[in-house]
Amino acid sequence: MNDADPLQSGSRPLEPRDPAGSGSPDRDALAPELDTPGVTPGTRPPTRADPVPAWFAPSQGRTAAPSPTSPPAHDPITREGERVWALDGLRGVAILGILPANLPSFAYPSDLRDAVDYAGGGLSEGVAHALLGTLVDVKFITLFAFLFGVGIALQTARAERSLAIDSFRPYFVWRLFLLAGIGLCHGLGLWYGDILFTYAGCGLLVFALRSFVKIPAVFAGLGALGLCMTTGLFLLLGLANLQQTEQPQPDRQTLLEWTDGPEGGPTHDAADRGREAYSEAWTFRHGTYAQQFRWRSRFWSMILMAVAFLYAWRLGGLMCLGVAVHELGWIHAPPKLVLRVGLALGFGLGLPLELGFAWARFYATAPGPNLLLDGAHYLTVIVLSAGYAALCFSFSEARWQAWPLRPLANAGRMALTVYLSETVLCTTLFYSYGLGRFGEPTRVALWGLTVALWLVLLAGATLWLRWFRMGPVEWAWRSLATAQAQPLLRKPRPPASPLEQVS
Repeated sequence: MNDADPLQSGSRPLEPRDPAGSGSPDRDALAPELDTPGVTPGTRPPTRADPVPAWFAPSQGRTAAPSPTSPPAHDPITREGERVWALDGLRGVAILGILPANLPSFAYPSDLRDAVDYAGGGLSEGVAHALLGTLVDVKFITLFAFLFGVGIALQTARAERSLAIDSFRPYFVWRLFLLAGIGLCHGLGLWYGDILFTYAGCGLLVFALRSFVKIPAVFAGLGALGLCMTTGLFLLLGLANLQQTEQPQPDRQTLLEWTDGPEGGPTHDAADRGREAYSEAWTFRHGTYAQQFRWRSRFWSMILMAVAFLYAWRLGGLMCLGVAVHELGWIHAPPKLVLRVGLALGFGLGLPLELGFAWARFYATAPGPNLLLDGAHYLTVIVLSAGYAALCFSFSEARWQAWPLRPLANAGRMALTVYLSETVLCTTLFYSYGLGRFGEPTRVALWGLTVALWLVLLAGATLWLRWFRMGPVEWAWRSLATAQAQPLLRKPRPPASPLEQVS
């Protein structure tokens, strides 16, 4: 890819665009998603764009057979010249796009987060809800699960090339268990909507399969099967619930008047769905952390069962699609035709489809039609998501390293820290131990808050990476995974030699 034609395909050059001594402050940066053992700075590993498919090609760069008693140790450090900047950028877009999708879950009771008229009708609220449904809803968690699969394939392939696969397997499994622990603490301690725990479980299964199979068609087939399973289950549930009628729900004014009034207080009458919304609003507006923990642990366990039954198929399928795309060689050198087809279908077909689903949300309020709509949407959302991915990969590597795209890539390089920071910021705004604004904002206000938080997160990630190699949560995660404190501070660059100064 080059600046003249951002859609140009071809093998990535072996030399990085930023040669040594060019003054880039990020040459020694690390990325947990792209751990590469055995690759020296300033070189890139062979890509999957080679003419011979990787599963038939001989191993690259092997100079001696490994010792059966002491295989090479896995080295988790990634050099700056080894980065795939489009992946960082796409990851940044995905992690920031998850924020507006999750904000209603932070700000509203769980039963009311999808209610179109919760904060009142009117054109502005309808437009805000339609924008969320058309541009955001489900798209970015789709991209992030896909990228998780790409990361699994990248790390496994690089360990295989360096002959460190024997030490990489236990390292990566332990790493996923640590991610599950982070997700457990996140889900129970801060916010019930955690996805890390589920990612770790699905990722473990996909990694086990990728350790023995490299054929793209296998992963593409499994990916399609996983997507169809989730869609099919939702369609069956929708048909089974067609006779159910819509349950009345309180609006914002009624909810807040009860919650802040003398009769407000904790109650758990699950038979009355409206009363459950009242109870949740009181708990997060006025309750203690212990009361919030009890409510959250109960609800998180219910969500986990639903995820295991309904959504894990889809997440695992998306990860398998990520592995398939990596094995086809489309990560380092995406074909121009594939990008153009993705752009054309994503924005030519995907946008109208998503607008149609957003419009249907105004009318499909009963459980049965809602579930049917969800089932179809979980399948068709792939089209616009692919358009977003094609758009990110259409930008050249040089453009991702320059403003204004670089802040997005910075957010992607510390995606785990940004994801958890979103939770900390939002719960501080809406929960009782912070500003206690749970249930108050309109959907228009949530969009304004989204833009403000985006600016804070982008600026924070950019400033942090000026002095540090990785995000703080990534550093702790990697240090625990390797049982050794990893370097965090950037090393000062040595002064240029006289020859470099003359040249």
